[in-house]
Amino acid sequence: MDRNNNFLAQKGTPIGELHGPGPAVPTDPENGAALGESMAHLISVVIGLFTLAAGLWFLLQLILGGYNYMSAGGNKEKAQVASQKITQALIGLVIVVLAIFIINLLGYILNIDFLNVGEVIQNLTF
Repeated sequence: MDRNNNFLAQKGTPIGELHGPGPAVPTDPENGAALGESMAHLISVVIGLFTLAAGLWFLLQLILGGYNYMSAGGNKEKAQVASQKITQALIGLVIVVLAIFIINLLGYILNIDFLNVGEVIQNLTF
């Protein structure tokens, strides 16, 4: 009786090839479409990273403000400072969400998809 006691991670089954996103700037600078696509990808990644950073910063400030509020120990000044930190974190989150909403609204009004900059860059004429 031949038993195969390998778990999934131990099996030698190929799962396919893995490919990265590629270079941020194309290797052939004469190819304008590739330049537009890579610039769009770069801008999209930067917008995504800034949005992620804003969300993480909000979460960190909210946690720190909550901790400071709980550890104020009846001190009204410390509780007020912590409450202001929580309020400022919420205001920052609202600003980020409103900025994305306003960009989408302007894009809808002007018929330009600002968050899909690849199409905008490719349609530019010089």
